[in-house]
Amino acid sequence: MASCESLPEPHRLQLLELARNLDDCGRRTERFLTQQLQQLQQAIDEFEAEQSAWRRQQAREAEVLKALWDELSGVSGQTPAALRRLSENRTEIRRQPVHVPDEVVAAGGSPLSLLLIPAKCSSLQIGLLLFEVSKYNRELGGAGLRFEVTDCREPRQHLIGRRQPSNETAIIALDVFSRQPLYVADDRGCMNAIGDDSLDRWFVFKAQLLQSAIMSPDLPLVFKRSRSAGRDHTAREMVLDATRRADMAESDDSNRTPRGACRSTGTSEAARQQLSRLEQCVATLANGRGMKLHISLT
Repeated sequence: MASCESLPEPHRLQLLELARNLDDCGRRTERFLTQQLQQLQQAIDEFEAEQSAWRRQQAREAEVLKALWDELSGVSGQTPAALRRLSENRTEIRRQPVHVPDEVVAAGGSPLSLLLIPAKCSSLQIGLLLFEVSKYNRELGGAGLRFEVTDCREPRQHLIGRRQPSNETAIIALDVFSRQPLYVADDRGCMNAIGDDSLDRWFVFKAQLLQSAIMSPDLPLVFKRSRSAGRDHTAREMVLDATRRADMAESDDSNRTPRGACRSTGTSEAARQQLSRLEQCVATLANGRGMKLHISLT
């Protein structure tokens, strides 16, 4: 076979150009396959993490059901008077009063403000986190939550060494609303609280959440000093997708297990367990994925 040097100049240049094109095509194919494999591995990791979380929840709920079954088995032979005293004691334990700070009452039915740095979290993980917050609201007697993305910002950087926009630094602001209306307009157009205790439940939920261990106190100041990142930021799109996931999961779960009408405005054991689960979820995402979260009154 003749060498390249023996070929005419036009043919030799054409052959070299073809070789360069083939090399570029091979590199692009390699990069594409590598990205696809990385995305597949990430999806597998997320699925396994979600599966483990649901299995842990199933085990916890099975333990609660077993404890209730044992309790029912133990009282099956007791007298009506003893059963009445046991019911009164359980009701008293279930309806432990909650102190609601004055600033929570002053805020009325206004939404909560949630600041979030997704960092390395996926939309699935953020969606599960928002769903856990909504589930805690329902355990306290509410009707669940609705999340709206309102802003996306990036920390200000010096011109030298400025980085590209990233999910690891972007701060997403969301408003958190009750899915159940808290006010109704009268004939004169004035807004009045609905007659049931929905507003009291909303106060209790906000008070309990603000006193929980899921806060990053430095986040509001960082958000205030940051600059707008635009509506097409990848972190904003990712959190929007997460709110849709949380909304669909909330609708499915509330249809299966309706709550709200039978709950008191105190804290129940199920609500305390759900708050503990929420705090563990936040700690896991913070330690493993670098996520930061802060909730405040608007």
